[in-house]
Amino acid sequence: MAQRIFHTVLVTVLCLTSEARTEISRGSDYFLIDGAKIPVGTLIEVSGPCLEMEFGARSHYTRGRAVVRGLRIDGRANQDGIQFHLCTSESPGKPSWKELDALKPGTHYNIRGRLMDGQTIGPRKAFSLVMDRVEAVPSAPLRFAEFLNRAATFEGTAASGGIIKANGEQAQVDTLCAWPESIEGKDVSVRGTLRSSQTGLRIEGATWKLIKLEDQIGRNVSLDGYLSCSNFDWWFTYRGTEIYLTTAQGPPATFDQNDCGRHVRVSGKLVRQDRPSLVGIGWESSPALVPCFVVRSASVEYFEEESTWDEKFGPIYSTVHSVRDGVPELLAERCFLGNSQFNRATAALYARRNRDVIRAILDEMTPKTREVLARRIDDARLPEPIRLLYAAMLASANDERGRSFLIAAIRKHDAETFPDALYCLGAFPTLASKQARAKTDVRWAEETLIALMTDRRPVKVGRFYGYSPNRFTATTAGAAVLYSDIPSVLLSINSTPARQVLVDYAIANHTGNSAVVPVLDVLLDSDLLIPVDDLVRLEPLTKGRWERRNTILSRFLRQKQFDVVERFLDELESGYVYRVFHDQLSAELIVKLQSCIPRLTGVAKEKARILVVLGERDPVPTLIAMLKNSDWKNRKPVLDALARLKDRRAAAPVARILRKAPDNYFSADHTRFSDGAVQSALRAIARSKSPQAVGELIELLPVNLARFSTRSDRAGIQRTVAIHLIRLTGESFGVDAVAWRTWYRQQRVKETEP
Repeated sequence: MAQRIFHTVLVTVLCLTSEARTEISRGSDYFLIDGAKIPVGTLIEVSGPCLEMEFGARSHYTRGRAVVRGLRIDGRANQDGIQFHLCTSESPGKPSWKELDALKPGTHYNIRGRLMDGQTIGPRKAFSLVMDRVEAVPSAPLRFAEFLNRAATFEGTAASGGIIKANGEQAQVDTLCAWPESIEGKDVSVRGTLRSSQTGLRIEGATWKLIKLEDQIGRNVSLDGYLSCSNFDWWFTYRGTEIYLTTAQGPPATFDQNDCGRHVRVSGKLVRQDRPSLVGIGWESSPALVPCFVVRSASVEYFEEESTWDEKFGPIYSTVHSVRDGVPELLAERCFLGNSQFNRATAALYARRNRDVIRAILDEMTPKTREVLARRIDDARLPEPIRLLYAAMLASANDERGRSFLIAAIRKHDAETFPDALYCLGAFPTLASKQARAKTDVRWAEETLIALMTDRRPVKVGRFYGYSPNRFTATTAGAAVLYSDIPSVLLSINSTPARQVLVDYAIANHTGNSAVVPVLDVLLDSDLLIPVDDLVRLEPLTKGRWERRNTILSRFLRQKQFDVVERFLDELESGYVYRVFHDQLSAELIVKLQSCIPRLTGVAKEKARILVVLGERDPVPTLIAMLKNSDWKNRKPVLDALARLKDRRAAAPVARILRKAPDNYFSADHTRFSDGAVQSALRAIARSKSPQAVGELIELLPVNLARFSTRSDRAGIQRTVAIHLIRLTGESFGVDAVAWRTWYRQQRVKETEP
């Protein structure tokens, strides 16, 4: 059954459509739009205004060269706000790419084309339309009469007598003799069924609400829009405006990662408060506080089932898969690949474009399907990358014909198709989904893969990493690493020879060879146990790259190899290395650290001592004592430890330090961390879960925390304090300490009332 959803659209050229309750969904070979079932590939008529092409759409989202918002589909008025991305069939007599590029935003067009792929859920409803005909037409906004006897949503002005006016038309809102005085003259949205009567148009079964947020401040609201997130911060988007949501307890509302872009209705009290701007959220340590809309005690009603990122934001294509001999055919078509840092194998781009079809075939593999795929492998009329993908699919299903075809392609060493063969040999184990009937065997490929990874012969593999137009000469092993997941396949085999060839390759090629990076990542990121001798051999390769340095240290610690710890102790000054020790602290590691402390110096020694303290049953009193000890110079690591522990006992003493400590209290931290120590202190207070935390932060607002010679000025740090208060309480009085104190006293009184 199709989902019933709400969709919010702002159209500047008409005031008739918004928040329409519609049915938009997709089946296996059709789309359901406004109650009409339209098979994929059907010719339809679309009429509406041309829009500005969204940034990056051509390379990241669609092949379309122009976008039209569909006000009418096959002559029927539509309120879904669907964007139709216009593509060309490149056939004689049909609109060309050049003609599509010439379409003017704001101009209305009548379009005839074939409905192809589409997005039916999430914040953008969009379809690909392969053009048959296009013509400019006069602007024709939607009219009331086009929705006669239909349930629809109408936007306009609340006029006297319970009437809504829009575009020179009007309709009587059923059950309303007059609008409330506070509503009349404002923009409203009315939902109901339009009927014709002797006195004119009437909207039966009507429900209505204000449109503009400014008109609803201080009211309980019900708003339809989409959840959005960035850097773990969440907000709600209503008609292009970002809105904060808070829970009934006060802090900001958070959601599951798959809720990003999900269509919802938010209910709660709308207020206007000074908060960090949601535009570019999280980019600044002390962002400016600006007036923002906030829905307090927000409740959320979902209109869509939970869906994946691809289902909401993935690309739409202008071609569909045909079915031959009962099996869908793979398309020799590249996917949209943004931010690509190198020229991938053609087969890799084809595989991504055909991913869903490949998985569907493999998940339901039958003997008949195997025979069809085998015939396609032998079909010389098909592009070689497509034949190789069919072979990889058979290899995934443990069919010897697919395996033999891949090995033959590797041995052929053809300059044009060798990267495709490498890609498919590394991809076959992961083509199927977890629901596939057969588990893929990979051991048959071990001998071939090891031979590739030990082959140092030069091979021309086409353009790579910008070496265009000349071909980039690499070794066979280097090409295997750069174009495929062969190292991952070898490690999944997990035999001694398979693992050893990867270690040997990384060590032999680590100097100035970017092809070593994927091999190191595979070795270090794997959950498989790697012998300590191999880790010791790899360790020198990680120096100078903090992320790999951290990863190999983490591996040593997970495998209880504490004798190797001494290699990293001098690097404890680095926050990254320190964090690895902190996150994997154990009794054995603490014993090792204690034995090494006497030979350490400076920051490394202090951090080692902090780690030892964190191993105590109750480290908080000792950490607080360190802050009071004048001999302890670097306070930031101690404050960071307290912030991670989130202990309520930290709030008062840390706040007292910020209020009363001398200007040079953090002097040892400043040469390296600037205002980081003050920021860490504020986090330690805010995360303490103490009833005192809010009061302590309020009393810090008038304190000159910039006296510690921080990088931020006094106003910037005040904003940081205010942001902590906002996140803790859900309230906002900006940096007004008096207002915060008044509110806090009122809250304390409420808490003590019986």
